[in-house]
Order: sequence, then C-alpha cells, then structure tokens
Amino acid sequence: MLTPAQGALALASEAGLLAACAGLFRRRRLDSCWTFTAYLCVVFAGEALVLCWPARFYNLQFWVLKEAAYDTLKLGIALELSARTFQAFPGAAAFARAAAVAVAVVTATVLVVLPASPGIVGQAAQLHPRVLSGTIWLMASVLALAVWFRVPMEPLHKAILLGFVPYLFIFSTGLSLLDLTDWGFRPWFNRLNPVAYFAVTVLWAHAAWRRREAEGPVGQALAVAGA
Repeated sequence: MLTPAQGALALASEAGLLAACAGLFRRRRLDSCWTFTAYLCVVFAGEALVLCWPARFYNLQFWVLKEAAYDTLKLGIALELSARTFQAFPGAAAFARAAAVAVAVVTATVLVVLPASPGIVGQAAQLHPRVLSGTIWLMASVLALAVWFRVPMEPLHKAILLGFVPYLFIFSTGLSLLDLTDWGFRPWFNRLNPVAYFAVTVLWAHAAWRRREAEGPVGQALAVAGA
C-alpha cells in the first residue's frame, strides 16, 4: 500500500499534470506536441488508478504495463520534437537523423546482448531502464544539436526536454549505476524521485500556461509557423 507521504506526493504530481493539461488547452497548445499531450493524459490516468484503487493496481504487473506505455510515449516525444525542431534546417536534420539511428542501434544491441531475468515481468523490469536510457540520449541529442546549430526552439518544447533529460538521467540511469556499485543510496533516491517529478510537472505547467507575449518574437514566430 502507498504510505501517506507517497500518496501526498502522487497527488501533488497529479495536480501538476492536470495543470499542464489545462494550460495546453487554455493556450491552445494541445497540438504543439501531440505525443506530450498524450503522455500527460496517460500518466494522469495511470497514476489515478493506483491512487484510487491501490489494492488492484498497486502491483508489479500493472507497473510493468503502465511503464511500457509511458516509455513508448516518451520515445514518441523525443522523435516528434526532433522532427519539429529541425524541420526547417536540413543540415541539422541530417545530424538529428544520424543521432537517432545511432541511439537506436546501440539500444537494440544492449537489449539483445545483455541477459535479462526469466519471466515476462522480470524481463520487462530489466528492459525498461535500457529502453529509457536510449530515449534519454535521444532527447539529449535534440537539445545538444539545437544548441550546436543555433536552431531556435519553441519555449514549450525546450521546457519539455529540460524537464525530462535531467530527471530521467538522474533517477533512471543514475539509479542503475548505483545498483551496480551497491553503495546503499537507492532508498534515498527513491524518496527524492517523486519530489523531483513533481518539480518537473511544475516546470511543464508553467511553460504550458505561459502567454505567447512573454515568449518573445522567436517563440511567437515558431508557434505561428507550427514548429
């Protein structure tokens, strides 16, 4: 069962996700990144099931199912933002495609080469961080290439990536490294994880509610162009 602290933090994150969805709707930005809009809705629904019916949904089987859905949408976000960011810059787009192919090849190699535990649940639990690591590097490559080629990004898109990349890197890749070193820090990271995710939802909500006028001429121009 969820502890009172876990329940409170989960409710706070749900409020952040709902605020972000409301901001996208109010500012007419639902189509700014369709996969991000879908991600917010799916995560809100998935966590709501756990909060409202913990006896039925607070278990490993449902966790594997919802994390698979979340991972698929995160990968979709990375690919959609890459396409939207570099669509008007052929040179940068070529590098972005090359980076995506490289990440896909490395991720697929890791999935095939490294062994996984027997059983569907055990395999899914171990494959999850490997797929997520590929998504993290794909998102990071979009940010890095945008900076390198000085490609302007819509502020909302930048906020999405700036929320995902450090959070996922620290609390997914970082935790995997801690497990290998066995330094005993994992319980502390597990306690900080929901706090950090709530902070990410606040960042997204702020970006979703931000007025076009406050984003400057570049942000407004990108929004009008459908970037």
